[in-house]
Amino acid sequence: MADYSTWKMLISERETHEEEYAAVINWCNEGNEYTIEKDELYYRVVPVEPVSEEIQKSIVREIRDRYLQDTDFTQLPDVPFTEIEKTQYVDYRQYLRDYTLEPNWWQQYPKTFEEWNRDIIGY
Repeated sequence: MADYSTWKMLISERETHEEEYAAVINWCNEGNEYTIEKDELYYRVVPVEPVSEEIQKSIVREIRDRYLQDTDFTQLPDVPFTEIEKTQYVDYRQYLRDYTLEPNWWQQYPKTFEEWNRDIIGY
């Protein structure tokens, strides 16, 4: 595969080089180490600035908190779930609350209920 790390293109030439532009986008997306930046004249490939550990932790916490909020309703007494489903959600929510206790927890996102449940039941 081509190395586009020093690639740049005049903005005015994009229409005639759309295939090349698409290839550069795909290359950037594959490695997630580069992105395309636009200034007044050019599109150019630039390295993606690494996110600090604190920002990454904040992002992962926000996702975890959102998953908890999205499953709050499952704890209501009149939710139309079987006892097994209720227990699964209780266990999933505990997994989310304990998530930040794991080593290097901020290096990946917590699982959605579907992903977590699939891992638990095996399909």
